[in-house]
Amino acid sequence: MNCLPDSYLFSKGELRGALEGQLAKLKAEIEAVSAEHFMQTDEEAWVAALVDEYLVRVPVLDTAGIWREEAQEVLVDVSHDPRRFWHEETRDRRVHGHRFVLHIPFKGDNDVFILQPNMYGPMKPRGKMNTDDVTFTVEYPAEMPFNVDDAKNQIINSLGQWLAAAAADAASFNSRLEGEVRGYIGARKARLANRDAQLATSTIPVGRPGSTKKAIGNVVTRRPAPRLPARTASAHRPIVLEPSLQEEIYDHILSVIRMAADGMEKHPQVYAAMGEEDRRGSILDTLNTHYEGRGTAEAFNLGGKTDILIQYDGRSIFICECKFWSGSKGFADSIDQLFGYTTWRDAKLAIIMFVREKNLTEIVARARSTLEEHPQFERSVATPEPTELRAVMKWPGDDARKLDLHVFLVHTIDV
Repeated sequence: MNCLPDSYLFSKGELRGALEGQLAKLKAEIEAVSAEHFMQTDEEAWVAALVDEYLVRVPVLDTAGIWREEAQEVLVDVSHDPRRFWHEETRDRRVHGHRFVLHIPFKGDNDVFILQPNMYGPMKPRGKMNTDDVTFTVEYPAEMPFNVDDAKNQIINSLGQWLAAAAADAASFNSRLEGEVRGYIGARKARLANRDAQLATSTIPVGRPGSTKKAIGNVVTRRPAPRLPARTASAHRPIVLEPSLQEEIYDHILSVIRMAADGMEKHPQVYAAMGEEDRRGSILDTLNTHYEGRGTAEAFNLGGKTDILIQYDGRSIFICECKFWSGSKGFADSIDQLFGYTTWRDAKLAIIMFVREKNLTEIVARARSTLEEHPQFERSVATPEPTELRAVMKWPGDDARKLDLHVFLVHTIDV
């Protein structure tokens, strides 16, 4: 049996050396995160994500899924067959034969197939590594008996030997990976804590003198992206640390909106002539008296005709829609509109519905039913006011990704 024109597997560099190189990449990735982001990061979530990202998953062969391509007629080179006798003048030492390509699917890191584990001696299999299978080109003379299944079993046994050796190397690496991650993060955290302790002794104020606003950058938590990037054992991309508004800040923002809405209800004559955009502008101005952005005095800004945004690193971490109540369908459309934005994980959402109708209790009940019947609804959360609704929502197409949605129904009386 010949396995040509494939090349030897487990032959390009040592697996143990590559794994040590992965630790260097891991450390560099941790060091590359800015100090600001590093100190805000949810450490446990980041550790879990880094371990998952750098964990070596030795391929597991799917022997039940093995298949072969159609056999082709070819001329097979038998010049190295010691059982054959050739006259010196015979130049073409090929005979009629057959060729087929055997596909062996697997699950795991495909780069393990090209690296030499800590094993020497057995003949290395010749094949070709692909994304989700390894292939072997098998040739044999037509004139000789040939058992295809025996050839398959020989290849599987050879692969199994080398993968078992790779698994031993990977197990040693994987067992200490979490400790290495925590050690790298802990060392950098200690350096930054020492820096902050030294700076804390200084009498020089940080930031612009006289400002009482809280900077949005100081109330953001960094978490790993919800979906880890595509990975192999030797080619990793840094994990993106996503900005997410801290829960207590979200609640404070809602309390500011609540106070602004209460003012609209108590002084209807001031707002009677205002439409959606003017009312939104009034709430926006109130919010910006509490928070400041990065590079600008305003943390909250406008996006579209009816929404209020907080954007950080170019991503929206808070979105609020302002609409007049137009019935259950209009309310459902407002929820759908929020999901139409490209938002970050753990995005905080709000809807302010200005209600002109008199029977507010009935409208709140209709809004609650509409919210609970929404396909992305997961569960209700208690609210401090009877005219407010709160829910945990699922991101469309990704039930594991959760979002907080708070709804204000503000009674607007025409005067």
